Amino acid sequence: MPELRLQAGRPTRNAGLDTTSGISSLVPARMGRYRNLMELVRQIRDYNADASKAISNVLRLANSGWEIQVTKLDGETPDPEGQALVDALVEEGVAREYGGGLNVLINMLLLTAATQGALAMEIEIGEPIEVYDFVVVNPWSIDFRRDEMGHWVPGIQHLGQFNPLSPLQFRYIPLDPEPGEPRGRSPFWAALDVVFFQMEVLRDLKAAAHFAGYPRVDISVAFEAVLKVVQDTRPDLLQPDKADDLRSFLDGYLSDISGMVDDLEPDDAFIHYDSVESTYTVPSGKTIDIRELVETIDAQIVSGLKQLPVLLGRNDAATTTHATVQWQVFVQELKAFQRVVSRMLEWALGMALRVWGRQGLVQVTFEELRTSDRVQDATAESIETRTKLTQVAAGFITADEAAQELVGHDAVAAMGYWIESGDLIDGVSPSEPEDGQENAVELRVGRSHRREVEDISRLPWWQQALYQEAETTCWNTYRAQLRAAWRRMGE
Repeated sequence: MPELRLQAGRPTRNAGLDTTSGISSLVPARMGRYRNLMELVRQIRDYNADASKAISNVLRLANSGWEIQVTKLDGETPDPEGQALVDALVEEGVAREYGGGLNVLINMLLLTAATQGALAMEIEIGEPIEVYDFVVVNPWSIDFRRDEMGHWVPGIQHLGQFNPLSPLQFRYIPLDPEPGEPRGRSPFWAALDVVFFQMEVLRDLKAAAHFAGYPRVDISVAFEAVLKVVQDTRPDLLQPDKADDLRSFLDGYLSDISGMVDDLEPDDAFIHYDSVESTYTVPSGKTIDIRELVETIDAQIVSGLKQLPVLLGRNDAATTTHATVQWQVFVQELKAFQRVVSRMLEWALGMALRVWGRQGLVQVTFEELRTSDRVQDATAESIETRTKLTQVAAGFITADEAAQELVGHDAVAAMGYWIESGDLIDGVSPSEPEDGQENAVELRVGRSHRREVEDISRLPWWQQALYQEAETTCWNTYRAQLRAAWRRMGE
């Protein structure tokens, strides 16, 4: 295996990729079908309203904010020096040709992933050896060959020669590839047929609207009146051998009226002889139900572009449950894009650390997209908390066990409830509050052991409310237990 070394410049250009001569020079002739499909996807992405909106949704929602963490090779110990180097690089040292900044780079990666189903990026090395830029490469410009081990190797086909690209400076990541096929699959391929059908229907609808969608001026000429004019002014035209002359006269009469109407401005008055009558004709009759046809096309568009109807401007009615499930499925689609982008950035930033002579791991995470309603989440959490308080009061679990399940650590304070003086629980009488602690509670967990006394007036209002509710629940539980014990003793 040949030795891999960093090379100055951009690997694709060094391999012969010409990025200034148009698409035809980027893709080998044998990849014509792939090139044509990518060109069609690019066209609908930029010129079709629904596809353009779908791309915009992916770019705006998938780039939800990010965080980069640099650690030692153990993946846990932070690396402050490496973190500082990476932060400086992503702030201005990436996507220099497009204004710089990691957000620009992420949007370009998302664009190629959503359009072409693949990501391709290279690290541009400056002289002396340093990381100059991260450059996104059009995935359709990359060719593949198998090496002697049978593995796919990305490269550039130039002048009949295949030039492999170094894995140190170039990486290609496919999205949902076919087995045995190195290239990814564009998520928009399924939408090509229905998008072009939609465009044809819209053109036909436009022509139909121009032809029959508006009232038309209907001008009729009274033939008897015209014939009387001919009898009075040109009786010679009524001779049997003058039929052609009579036809020419009548055609000229109609042509004069037509020319006058064609020259009218929208606000001009139509002045004519009483032999001419002007009215409006409104289209009538049964035609195809265009609404049902458009609804069918819309359903296919939504499925082909893998979007939600509301995100494409279709306000289809849906229950809250269905809408929540649809949004959760769509978020998973966005996370698929985020995962491949994270892999690409982690590789590139990790290689940058190696160029700087540092060993470390880079982790890129995107902010979570909310998939549930905050009110519903808060309600569910409140119910879970009350349930745990009841279980603690009943002696089923300890406070630490409840805290572990709710917040992931042991309880940070004692927990219990005020029990009215004079009542006995398991033969133990509760102690009286100390002076100055009228709101004090004797903290009691389960049925056996005690905790120290705390002043609940110092707690936040919501914790006080929980204590008061739990106090009632706990006391009712203990009272029921006491009655059951008395019944058993009486038996």
